[in-house]
Amino acid sequence: MQAHWCSLWLPSGWIRSNNWSTIDIEVLMLRRTSFDVIVDILDSAKGGACKTRIVYGANLNFEIVKQYLQDLTQKGMLAVNEQGKYVTTKKGYKFIEDYSKLIQPLQF
Repeated sequence: MQAHWCSLWLPSGWIRSNNWSTIDIEVLMLRRTSFDVIVDILDSAKGGACKTRIVYGANLNFEIVKQYLQDLTQKGMLAVNEQGKYVTTKKGYKFIEDYSKLIQPLQF
């Protein structure tokens, strides 16, 4: 019996298999790249947000958010305002815009 190969494009790259099931494809499509997570965090912090609001807005846990917040603050995409809330900076808005333009042709 001849195997039928199928390829699937995900943001993380091409995946090729001869044994796809609907569940496999659904699980793969639900995974987010780190860039998707960054955009979700920056979107959650647009108007100013505490860590808890970002955790819920980006659908992440506190440990993961803690590292992303530290990295994004160091890179200048997030800032902490006088109330101690995280706020998306101009650099963060630019990242969201550029990433959206990049993935737009790939979205179905």
